[in-house]
Amino acid sequence: MELDVVRLDAVLRGAGEGLRQRCMRHGIGFTPLGQIDFRLRSDTFLSLNGTNGAVAAQIARVAANLAGQPVGICTLQDAYLLAPNGIIIDRNRRAVWAGPLLGWEPENISAHSDFLSPVQNRPLCVSMDDALLDAAESLPEAVLWSGPAFTVFGHMLLDFLPRLEMILGHFPSRTAIYNPPLLGWAEDLVRMNFPAAPIHEGSMPPILRCGVLHVPTFLRRNNIVAESLVRPLWRNVGQRMAAASANTPGRGKYLFVSRRKWHKRSYLAGAAEIEAFLQGRGFTIIFPEEMSFAEQYAAFAGADVILGEDGSGLHNSIFSKPGTRIGVIWLGRPNLLHAMTANALGHHLLMIPIAEKASGIRRREADSVLPLANLSEAVDLLMSRRPIPPG
Repeated sequence: MELDVVRLDAVLRGAGEGLRQRCMRHGIGFTPLGQIDFRLRSDTFLSLNGTNGAVAAQIARVAANLAGQPVGICTLQDAYLLAPNGIIIDRNRRAVWAGPLLGWEPENISAHSDFLSPVQNRPLCVSMDDALLDAAESLPEAVLWSGPAFTVFGHMLLDFLPRLEMILGHFPSRTAIYNPPLLGWAEDLVRMNFPAAPIHEGSMPPILRCGVLHVPTFLRRNNIVAESLVRPLWRNVGQRMAAASANTPGRGKYLFVSRRKWHKRSYLAGAAEIEAFLQGRGFTIIFPEEMSFAEQYAAFAGADVILGEDGSGLHNSIFSKPGTRIGVIWLGRPNLLHAMTANALGHHLLMIPIAEKASGIRRREADSVLPLANLSEAVDLLMSRRPIPPG
């Protein structure tokens, strides 16, 4: 059986007919809860010189292109989920659902399931053995809380926990919630003050047939967020963490989030020297991978200035109070996540570029150079009480 790969974002944002008509034509229900509505604040960036101005201009361009993209909850009748990550198959319409709002890139979706094979010369078509679906286990109703490659803690904070808040607010606890790619997180969710009862961890059969399947979309595209919707969801996550961290002390007003000990490595040369310099400026060096969730929350919630290398460790800033100044050592990759978070939550951001080498920006281990003089200038601005310059 050949299956056409259908992009959910294209269906929801199509032209020529109404949203309801487009969804009906593709056999899905859709409850809109918001849309991409990112608007860059004039005081989000501490400076608009150089790299910061370029990043601000880039995020404004991307946001303008995505403005109005609906997000919400899709509902499918008689859908199939393929393990391990919950790829959605519509057998009746011979379609497989994909796209960034579901966490799947359409062009390589067959790489995420042993049941799917690419069709030669048809990049948006896959094939599978139709008979396999006949042997699927069945469930009357389920909610899919899933997506590939989002298993690090930073993406749990930005993407998965807000969607879980959305699910818990719209569906009764008796509805099963499947999260196949997040093995090991059930106990963590309890530590974060989430109810674990409705979540089935790692128990999804190879193929699951759902009489009714609800699928909350991701709440961002190309790192541009549905800001009005996700902001209160992040705050709800923070309130849960605050309750779970009530007796946990912070780590001081100035934090440096180090990647030096992380198994996925730091890209920053001379990290130990940089940490020693920052300690001399009053910063506390923290290693999030060595801290409990409560300790991470307390550290970020209590800090006034947070500095760190571009990466998921800084995504704990969703717990930081409005007005927090955040310095991101920028490695040259087009990562707009930190600007997105800062803009939504009232933080002030400074991108601190590394020194570009003759060979250009790299992705090898610990070869990104940040001269201490450049870092010192950035720290002066982050720790300054001067007013934020207008945009």
